[in-house]
Amino acid sequence: MHGLVGEVKLIRRRGFTLIELLVVISVIGILLTLMLPSLRKARLLTIQSVCASNLKQSGYAGSMYASENDSHLVNEWDGWDGAVFYNSGAYSKTIFGSHQVELSAYSNKDVFICPSDTRASVGREKAEKFRVDYGMPIEYWGKSLAAFEKPAESGLNTDTIWHWINHNTANRIEARHLDDANILYVDGHVTSKQRRVLNNAPALFMPFQTWNTVGNWVSSGFVRYPGDNQ
Repeated sequence: MHGLVGEVKLIRRRGFTLIELLVVISVIGILLTLMLPSLRKARLLTIQSVCASNLKQSGYAGSMYASENDSHLVNEWDGWDGAVFYNSGAYSKTIFGSHQVELSAYSNKDVFICPSDTRASVGREKAEKFRVDYGMPIEYWGKSLAAFEKPAESGLNTDTIWHWINHNTANRIEARHLDDANILYVDGHVTSKQRRVLNNAPALFMPFQTWNTVGNWVSSGFVRYPGDNQ
């Protein structure tokens, strides 16, 4: 019995050998390597959901604006400079304004800043991101909500690198969420679409099409993704 106790004490004192320690470290390293892509994707999906929430809140703000303006959307033409407003609260006139300025009366200013926008943040202040992170189709400016035959299929706001998009400026849309772009629709719901789908879907942002809308969209620029040099 005494000899058995001595052997147990000896085993307890021995601990890990160098080989055993290296094996454990190797196993942990392999597990981390396998887990990192999943953890990164989960993080990016979380950020995408924050962006979607921002758009949803901006949609609420837009609804309140419309209810006080005879059911009309914000008109950016001859509007206010978003960056100036964000920094100082001052209203500085510009030929193309930012819808965010008008809607900030009904929402926190930071809901107009996308947490994933890396392109717009390079060398720019937060105020500039406020101005350009979400863009609105120029055809919608000042439009009556009654004019939309399919509000659930008409994209009102989306991830962009500029504060408005047009029939020939598809490359201002940025699919920065795992190659998806979040979209706020006129009816208030938010979803996302892949870049390859958006490249061929001008009607999503241009329900009031002219004869050359599709041709200009396709020939003049495709939807961006982070790192694209178009």
